[in-house]
Amino acid sequence: MILNKKIYIYLILTLTLLIGYYFNEDPSGGGEIDFKILFPYVENLSLDFKKGFTIYGNNPAILIHSPIFSILQSIFLKFYGNLIVLNITYIIISSFLPFIFYLILKKKTKY
Repeated sequence: MILNKKIYIYLILTLTLLIGYYFNEDPSGGGEIDFKILFPYVENLSLDFKKGFTIYGNNPAILIHSPIFSILQSIFLKFYGNLIVLNITYIIISSFLPFIFYLILKKKTKY
């Protein structure tokens, strides 16, 4: 019973992320700025990986961010070709990673 409540709370919080995306909400204040700065690099990576990665590495201000997220987004962008689907997929995957991490820890610690 308690596990069901936790799952429902988790799903409701994930749903609030999707609703926030629909209403173009930016609660932290930096998401829109990061997106505008980083998305050209994602597009470059999706068009030509080697050239895009070189451009990414030549800008020292961008090196603060890990390139793995831009690489994953470029793969999904190339696959979907639609920015809205890319963002929704990214929200869903990012939402379920902590749950998967919890299940792995639960299995490892037998708690």
